[in-house]
Amino acid sequence: LSTSSLQLQVESALLSMGVSFRSEVITEIGYSIDIVVDKEDGGTVGIEVDGPCHFIGRYPNGNSLLKHRQLRNLEGWRLYSVPWWELREIKGSAERRRAYLSRILEHAAR
Repeated sequence: LSTSSLQLQVESALLSMGVSFRSEVITEIGYSIDIVVDKEDGGTVGIEVDGPCHFIGRYPNGNSLLKHRQLRNLEGWRLYSVPWWELREIKGSAERRRAYLSRILEHAAR
């Protein structure tokens, strides 16, 4: 498994926020999740940093849809996709990247 530069940007932002996470976690059914955040309540949240090969235009491709559906339905994962174009729009701004990820984590806490 390799870690993309986009994923490294997300991991760097999470580290600067003091968020505990694990990278490239293999699930029980054999899928890899890019980033797994360990929540304070003991739960976990999966974050998929999805580059261009995960999309057709700006729509998730079949492989990505199937993976996310199986992880949600068979293993009960809470998954959030971070599309490449959203990271590109906030490139170079660590503060905006942290704010973006904070919104994802706040949503996951609900």
